[in-house]
Amino acid sequence: MVLDVDDSVYEIESEALLRHSRPFEEPFKPDDRRVGGIKQALDQARAENRVAGARLARRTAENGELQAMCELRGIPFTGSGSASSHLAFDKVAAKRFAAIAGVKAPADVVLAQAEAALAEHGKLIAKPTRDGSSYGLMFVNSNRISLPSVTRPGPKTI
Repeated sequence: MVLDVDDSVYEIESEALLRHSRPFEEPFKPDDRRVGGIKQALDQARAENRVAGARLARRTAENGELQAMCELRGIPFTGSGSASSHLAFDKVAAKRFAAIAGVKAPADVVLAQAEAALAEHGKLIAKPTRDGSSYGLMFVNSNRISLPSVTRPGPKTI
């Protein structure tokens, strides 16, 4: 099953995914075998005693929501659990916990200090605090961009 961008789930054959030659450049277009929404698909997976492969790069899959839905239904799944996924989804919190474990990461820059940081470093990478993988990622090399417009609600850090 594949979760589409509108949170619809489609039953597909693995060969269809293998035929998709440009997965990072063109979106996958599932056929019309729609199962329903994510909750309906998980209920079907539970009834069929399936294991969920949570290899999704989407907000629902990365922020712990999908994992929590599986946990509540008793559906085994691959990947991290809901609590660790939720924590890792929040970039500021994840960096704090990584620092406790001794992992070094670049410092955060709050938006109020973005112009000074841009002048000091010449370029910045802006990313919403709470969003998945590379969603919303921007390379900033000019102060002519409106940085607040690239963030979602939450702490305004880049």
